[in-house]
Amino acid sequence: MLVICIAISCSKNNGNGNNNNNADSALIKTNLIVLSAWKYDTSGLDTNNSFTITQGGDTTVVPPCERDDSWTFASNNTGTVNTGTKHCTVGEAQTSSFTWSLSTDTKTLKASFNPVLQSGVTILKLDSTHFWVYRDSTYLGVNYRYIVELKH
Repeated sequence: MLVICIAISCSKNNGNGNNNNNADSALIKTNLIVLSAWKYDTSGLDTNNSFTITQGGDTTVVPPCERDDSWTFASNNTGTVNTGTKHCTVGEAQTSSFTWSLSTDTKTLKASFNPVLQSGVTILKLDSTHFWVYRDSTYLGVNYRYIVELKH
């Protein structure tokens, strides 16, 4: 699982009804996402809506076998997952391909290699060294936010 983050988004109108900032933001974010391979750093729950991990250590969302994986995104909206040395299943391929996309407002990342990412995650932080994403969910009537932080 992967989630990769973050935002640089304004909403300004150039006066003629067109909004060019989304295109600029998409280009900036794409350039940051494709900069180099991303690796898992940490993950956990945000229990107080502070957009920071307040309770870590969970291994159900990002299992230990995925924590040494790396994800390389290409500017043509394809990518490669390298499964590292800790494989989740016997005979798992060392690499596999995926597709990815950003929403029009550049706040949501979708990727084909993981069910959570197929539905989309929200970019929390994205710069040259950090890619943080989160997903708000409900389990047994309890709302929670799960954050995954990636790094170069």
